Order: sequence, then C-alpha cells, then structure tokens
Amino acid sequence: MKDIVTDNSNIFDLVGFIPLLRERIYTENTFAKQFIISWITVLDDVPSIDLVIYLPEILDGLFKMLSDPTFEIKKMCDAVLKKFLDDLHRNPEKVDYTDMINTVVIYSYSTDEFVQYTAMCWIKEFIDMYGSNILPFASNILKASMASNSNQDIESQIRIKQTAKIVNSTLMELINGVEDKTDAIEKDEGKNLDLASVITVLIKELGGSTIETKITVLKWIYHLFTHLPNRILMYMESIFPLLLTTLSYPNEEVVQNDLKVIAKIISPSAAQTNNKQYFDQFILSLLKQFSCDRTLLKDRGQFIIRQICGLLNSNDIYRTLSTFLLEEKNMKFASVMIGTLNTILLTSPELYDLRTQLRDVEKQENREMFLCLFRTWCHNPVAAVALCLLTQNYFLVCKLLQTFASMDVTIDLLIEVDKLIQLLESPIFIYLRMELLEEPVNQYLIKALYGLLMIMPQSDAFHLLRHRLKCIPHSRMGSEMPASENVKKDFKGMFDTSTMLNHFTTLQEKHRNYRMNTNSNQQIDKAIAKIDIQ
Repeated sequence: MKDIVTDNSNIFDLVGFIPLLRERIYTENTFAKQFIISWITVLDDVPSIDLVIYLPEILDGLFKMLSDPTFEIKKMCDAVLKKFLDDLHRNPEKVDYTDMINTVVIYSYSTDEFVQYTAMCWIKEFIDMYGSNILPFASNILKASMASNSNQDIESQIRIKQTAKIVNSTLMELINGVEDKTDAIEKDEGKNLDLASVITVLIKELGGSTIETKITVLKWIYHLFTHLPNRILMYMESIFPLLLTTLSYPNEEVVQNDLKVIAKIISPSAAQTNNKQYFDQFILSLLKQFSCDRTLLKDRGQFIIRQICGLLNSNDIYRTLSTFLLEEKNMKFASVMIGTLNTILLTSPELYDLRTQLRDVEKQENREMFLCLFRTWCHNPVAAVALCLLTQNYFLVCKLLQTFASMDVTIDLLIEVDKLIQLLESPIFIYLRMELLEEPVNQYLIKALYGLLMIMPQSDAFHLLRHRLKCIPHSRMGSEMPASENVKKDFKGMFDTSTMLNHFTTLQEKHRNYRMNTNSNQQIDKAIAKIDIQ
C-alpha cells in the first residue's frame, strides 16, 4: 500500500487520511505506533505531498509517542520530528504555528527528560522562525523556560537548562522591539505583548525555590523597566513590595540583582514622575526590615547600603536615611543604624565622593549636608565625633568629648571609641595625621586626640593612639593657641557650635531616658513572669 501511495501520490486523498491518522496516533499498542510512524515517514518523503501543513493536527500525538518507553519507537519518532522541523524551516509561513506552540509548551513540563529537551528545542526554533509573532505566547514560554532552567545541575539535565537559557535570552531580545505605549497598544497581526500575563508569571516565579529562578526574574523585571518603562508603570503596586521583601533573601547575588532593579525604579532618570515616592518607600522599608531583623542589619546591612550607594547618588541615600532616622522612636536601633552608616561612610569606596565633599565644608551645599548628617549622627556619640573629625571640625570634637564626662560610658561606647582609634590609623584619615606636622599645629586637633586617649582605658587602642601622638615634633606642641587656617575655620561663624552641642546633649538625654524606661520595663516583665511561675 505504501508503494501504491508513493507511486500515485497525485490521487491520494490526504485530506481524508489525516483524520484517521489523528485518531490512530494515540494508540497504546507498540506495533501500531511503529506502523503509524512508518506511514508518516513515507508520506513525508513524497515530494508531491506537503504533510507539514497538517503538522498542527498530529504534533501532540507525536510528542506523546516520543515519551514511549520503547527505545525503537522513541528513536523513530525523534527522527520524524527532526524531519518536520527541517520542513518547517523551509516553509514556516505555510503552517499555523499557534496551536503547535501551545503543544510544545505543555510537553516542556514533561517528566521525560528527552521529551522536555525536545520541546525546549522546538520552542527555541519557533522563536527563531516567527520572531515577534511569538510575543502573544511570551508568558507561557517564559514560564516553561524558567521551569526547565530550575532543573538540577546533573549531566542529563544540563542540555535542557542550556536550551532554556537560550530561549529566555532570545525571548528577552524580542522585547526590545515592542512599542512602549500605554494608550494605543497595537493588537493586530498577533504581535502584541500581553504584558499583564508576563508580569503575573514574574511575580509568581519571584517566590520560586531556586536562586537561579529568582535571578532570572529580577533580570526580566530590570529589562522590562529599561525597554517598557511606561507600560510597566501600572504594575508597580504589585511589583515593588515584592522587590522590597526580596532584600532579606540570604543569597548576595539575588540581593544584588534586586537592588539593581530597585535602583532602576527609584532613580531620578526613571520614566515615572513619582519616583520620589518609591525612593522614600524603599528607604522606609529598608529601615523597617533592619529594625525588625537585627541579624539582617548585622550580616547584610553594609552590603545592601554599599550596593545601593554604588547604584544611585550616595548623597541622596544618606540625606534621606538621615532625615528618617532623626525621627526614629527606637533609640537603640537609631544608634546602631547610625554606627553602621558611619562605618560605611568612613571606609567604603562607594562613599568616596561624599567623604571628599564633607571635607570641603567651605561650600554651602557641603556644609548643609554635614549639618543634616550631624543632627542624626548625634544618636551615636562616637559616630558624631568621627563625622566631625572627617570634616576637620576639631573644635566641635573637643566640645563633644567634654560632654562624655557626664554621660554613661558603657562598654559599648568604649568599644566604639576603640574602633574609631583603629580607623584613625587607616588611609581614610591620613590627611588628619599629616595635619599633625603642619606649622603651626592645630591645637584643637591635638586636644581632640588626647580627649579620645583620656576616655579609653589603657588598652591596645590606647597605646596605639599614644604612640601616634608621640610622633608629633615637640617644638610644635606649644601652649600658645596659634591662628592657623584650620583653627580660624572654627571661629568664622560657619557653624553654630552652641546650637549643635545643645542638640547633641538633648538627643543623648533622650537616649538615657529610653535606656532607663527599657530597663524598667524589662524588670517589670521579669517580676510578672516570676509571679506567674510561682
């Protein structure tokens, strides 16, 4: 019969044959499967029979056969599918690809690794052949590629993951050609991207179990914000809270990509006009997470803040953090947070520009930045001293250190002073050490350093600073107060030192009352707990 059909293909009723083939292709009989595949192979080899046109009707059955446990059937079916794929490349416009895409997407979730790999290969080929016409199916393809990409890194699944990555990247490239319109979105010719369904997939997958899936989702969101900033704006209320939550994820690469997306959204160059709203929301959310999870602040706080300062303007970040922390009700958290911010400010390369600006308080804008930070830095006495040392405001340092005598000098405070002395030996403060050689020497600087020395017990840090002070030439440590430029700077009326000191002492008094109330409440709770036990 095959020979008869081959020799008389011009009179063969292919239209009548296809319904029979479509019905029988789902047979469970092994021999019948071999018989059907052999017929498909013969018909496809006949030049005058264009079987590929009917591929959408039999593709599902072929993929079902591909999952057959019999090796011979699997091999035969694979050969037929490869032949059809070659035919498609030659005649892509003849075939209705819409149903076929949905079919191969379904089989990309198959538990049979060979079927899954074949389906992903077909998806990749469809994208290559039909380009932007695939966009209406973007969400389904995206979901399938992420599912395949989340497979384990075992040898049998590596090629599936590699193909899934190619599908993901090529699909992402198609987004580049989509128009960023919010009013008249093109709907003709099937070339419209259903952004809502894509966002739905991304939001769901962001909660995925694998690190790789989360990173892929974040890269997708960043890509959409880059190329479709206006269209994605309407989905911000759903996306932004999830991005804020992802900041606490334990993997650094995930957090890094998350911060990159957040920076894209809240950047002043972003398309949306209300980016200031999201900027403030981000800062407030970050502070709330750090306040609720001190382990996050301790382990990841510096990393997160450094990353976002590297991505955005560090002045804006620090000014906003300072503004919000000034009104913080939890005094303990405010002090710890300022200590973290101060360490980053003094040591991180991402804050180099801000450090340089703060050292030049002659300029009005830099002076305002210093005052903004100082008001909040007063939550942490040692941080306030460090900030004044950074800005070379040595007269104010001396006045601040004098107030330490009336404060509760706790172990925590001494540890902070110890760390500051260690920092004074770092390259950040090399300019300060060089000032000790100036002629005439700034006596307020000498007095400030000796003030730190007097606060400290005779520890390693004490001896470190003491040895440093011994390096100052004795001829330059006279008792007369010279009118050097640095000393003059403290008396030019550049800062209202009295008001600044009053603010410092007032805020520290609030901290003392907060500690007393906290201790009192803790004692009451212990007493109540003891009564309950009895």
